Amino acid sequence: MEDRVQRYVKSLEKTVQNNHLYLKGAMDEFQDLCRMVTPERNVPREILVDIRELYKEIRNRLTEIKAIEQLLHGKYRQYYRRDALRDKEIMEFGFIAKNCYSKFEYTMMQIGAMKRLKEQDLKVEHPNEPFPWFRSEENKITLIKNLRMLKELDYESIPQEMGEERRDMAGSRTLTFFLLRGDDLSLTNFNHGFNFGNTT
Repeated sequence: MEDRVQRYVKSLEKTVQNNHLYLKGAMDEFQDLCRMVTPERNVPREILVDIRELYKEIRNRLTEIKAIEQLLHGKYRQYYRRDALRDKEIMEFGFIAKNCYSKFEYTMMQIGAMKRLKEQDLKVEHPNEPFPWFRSEENKITLIKNLRMLKELDYESIPQEMGEERRDMAGSRTLTFFLLRGDDLSLTNFNHGFNFGNTT
């Protein structure tokens, strides 16, 4: 019975040793991958996935070690000799992994914030640039087509409705654009506030 317990304890110790050796190699790789992620660098998505997967595996190994050592320190204390140096190193792995991953997540938040800021900046209309409506080639074609149609219309002014100043300009035709900017609700309210097309 005692031999069987000792064999079981040795198998548990072997599992801890294997996990410890895995963590030694994985921690170097994990730190190197995390260092690659900076706000200035365009990091491939595969590396980001690798970092998250590797951190998950490191956490799983640490959790397994902790569970085994609790069992060894408790139920099988008399059969187990503690390795203080290894325990200290495993604890350090936990701190390093957590700190690296926290920095990684913070950097990812920074990258996300910078991306959103860039997208918003692209949407901002600069004073020297034309309105967005005029940037569309389709809108430009439609405007030119409509202007040509207006030009080709043959309006005849009624003399009694023309003042002296307007009678002098009867030979030329002018067109005035009113460009209104704002949110939909404000523009709708503005439109309802004026009765365009009817004059008194």
